[in-house]
Amino acid sequence: MSATDEGRVETRRSAGLLIAALLSVPLGVVALHGLAQDPDFVERWYSDRVFVAVRSAQLSVSRLFPCSLSEILVGLVVAWFVARSVRCLRLFCARKVSVREIIFGALHRALVGGAGLWVAFLLLWGFQHARRPYAFHSGLEPRPISTQDLRALSFYLVGECNRWRRQFDLDDCALLPGEGGVDARILDAYEKLGRRVPALRGGQPLLRRAILSPLLSHLGITGIYSPFTGEAHVNPEVSPWIQPFAACHELAHQKGFAREDEANFIAWQVCRLSEDPALCYSASFVAMSHALSVLGQDFPAAAEELFLLLDAAVLADLEENRRFWASKDSALVGLAQSVNDTYLKTAGSPAGARSYGRMLVLMVAERERGVGY
Repeated sequence: MSATDEGRVETRRSAGLLIAALLSVPLGVVALHGLAQDPDFVERWYSDRVFVAVRSAQLSVSRLFPCSLSEILVGLVVAWFVARSVRCLRLFCARKVSVREIIFGALHRALVGGAGLWVAFLLLWGFQHARRPYAFHSGLEPRPISTQDLRALSFYLVGECNRWRRQFDLDDCALLPGEGGVDARILDAYEKLGRRVPALRGGQPLLRRAILSPLLSHLGITGIYSPFTGEAHVNPEVSPWIQPFAACHELAHQKGFAREDEANFIAWQVCRLSEDPALCYSASFVAMSHALSVLGQDFPAAAEELFLLLDAAVLADLEENRRFWASKDSALVGLAQSVNDTYLKTAGSPAGARSYGRMLVLMVAERERGVGY
């Protein structure tokens, strides 16, 4: 085959990859929303079979590494990018490639690589967005909540924060490394919840303390789950009373519940079932912050009235948490929030980032059922 023929074959191959990459995103979105119309099928064939096998394989590999495999892979990608950039610069200086060729080559690789990650994301974890809702698994019957419901829940959570805050020292919030890096208190609580909700049973959890925590902090992230390696991560820089809730939230993703509101609610349940004051406070603190924020959007006076009922120690924790995030505030936070909002809407949550607050709906449903209160 001549050099000209080889060039034509390479051009056709590149064009084919580019077309496939451009088609993969809309086709993936269509497939995700199409599967969401039949959650029983997703639950039976993907959640109970494919995902379980994938997660088991992922964690078996990830456990071979003493630190986060996903962060190692990120480092390798960055190193590859730097090496590639240096190579392109050398070729440009030697006048072997033009600026146009460099730009188009970079765009081509970015599109093909991004499409590959998108397809891998869907196959490894993303289709969990289309499974049966957690309310089905836990036997709850959520309904739209009224302002009265929200005020009653907020009042309850304020009281819970005050009650639990008096029963522990902040050092008690520190996450202790246990099996798979998971605090034994969290492991025990997940086991208790698994007896109530079979969908949460099984699997050996794996929790990492993120090495890239400064970056996560500047992105406004308390924890993150890697669908490519199956690892849950908690940001060790955030306030210690936030970390237990964040860990339980990311482990809920690892258990196969992708929706953010459901992961929040599972984290609430796990922390409360631990019966440990520090973990109970972590759950109540985060839930109370969500509740007062939602209430304050339409009824600021009511939120302020409840805010004044908080003990001085809880107020101090709120202020310290506010100062921490204010010190990390940057353009990256807004960008990360926009990206996350777009991702949630693409994955089937029309409310986008606002879906995080829907944990309150599940909390009201659980309260009405009289479980855990």
